[in-house]
Amino acid sequence: MRMKRKFPRRYIVKGRLLFLLLAGIISFLNSPILAVSSIVVQGQTGLTKDQICQIAGIKEPINIFAVKTDYLQKRLESDLRIEKAAVRRSFPNMLVIEVKERKPIAT
Repeated sequence: MRMKRKFPRRYIVKGRLLFLLLAGIISFLNSPILAVSSIVVQGQTGLTKDQICQIAGIKEPINIFAVKTDYLQKRLESDLRIEKAAVRRSFPNMLVIEVKERKPIAT
């Protein structure tokens, strides 16, 4: 006759606590508390904030941890009107974009 193996009660309790902790962390990271509430664009003269957000592909609301700053920077710098761009997070809910525009030689 084979005996059934029982899990000790403490493992079941620890497993439930770990599950609740992970569920809480995931729900907090996806909560609107961490949504970007303001986007600050610095250094632009010819382009508006809306145009820069459109070039970068930023659609609000966006989670602060979902922002890929290096991807946004490459996307901005691929536009011919922008010479250099820097994107950084400013916690808890601000995204700062610094832009250096190219000077047009001819129009």
